[in-house]
Amino acid sequence: TAQKIKQYIEANIDSDISVTTIAKQFFLSETHVIRIFRDKFGVTPKQYILKAKIDASKILLLDTSLQIKEIAMTYHFADSYHFSHTFKRFMGVSPEKFRLRDDQRKPK
Repeated sequence: TAQKIKQYIEANIDSDISVTTIAKQFFLSETHVIRIFRDKFGVTPKQYILKAKIDASKILLLDTSLQIKEIAMTYHFADSYHFSHTFKRFMGVSPEKFRLRDDQRKPK
């Protein structure tokens, strides 16, 4: 079941996904979803969802010219501040600096 939950998260990463939606999808309690997922993967579903959204957003930052707020909306963050704060927590730099740093590495 934990593997199916992980696959569901990955397939729906650009949806407004939460532990509640996962629990409803799999007809399980939220507590049970959290427990079986954490036991299998060592992180809670919420932590995994955030990390997957940040990983997906890195692609948009590098491969598109979408604004930060558009990327935040794509992955259903409350606003661009919440997205930027979460991104920095995971990556150590803001989305803006991440994008600029990569631009500097590209050959001119």
